[in-house]
Amino acid sequence: MDANDDSRRRRKRQLAKPRDAGERISLLVRSGQYHLSEHVVNEKIAPNDYLVEDIEDSILSGSIVKSERDEVGVSVDGKKYTILGQTRDGLSLYTVGKIVRDDEGELYFVITIY
Repeated sequence: MDANDDSRRRRKRQLAKPRDAGERISLLVRSGQYHLSEHVVNEKIAPNDYLVEDIEDSILSGSIVKSERDEVGVSVDGKKYTILGQTRDGLSLYTVGKIVRDDEGELYFVITIY
């Protein structure tokens, strides 16, 4: 493999990445490339009887209702997103998260749910 092959592959990966934030988030969640904050795990899931699947379902069924500046400045596009969706049981669930980059690429980081 030469440098041109590597460059072509990199361009192809970039072209294949959805430009729309909602599509990017869905793709990341569908492929398991997401992380739940400690706040979500410790303070939201157990006390409210949510399942991880509830969070996944609400993101995948939902739509972005709000985007705002990521004041921490770690998201890849400078924004965090509020998504309103439904669980399998039909309950409405808001999630707030952002697309971040780690050593393995992009992932969706879920900050909180309500």
